[in-house]
Amino acid sequence: CSDGLTDMVTNETIAATLDVEPEPEAAAKKLLAQACEGAASDNITLIIVRFDPAESEAGDTRRV
Repeated sequence: CSDGLTDMVTNETIAATLDVEPEPEAAAKKLLAQACEGAASDNITLIIVRFDPAESEAGDTRRV
């Protein structure tokens, strides 16, 4: 995340949003909206990547 997000949205709020929103795109949109509601005055950059640890443990070697 860039400071445009973390200056406007607390780490706790970011974590809570990621916990309740399983889809990365939807989570990104929610976090962006939260930063904009806080009148963000800087560029906002964020990347969300989700992976399933169970797939990794099962030997899934597909590359994304």
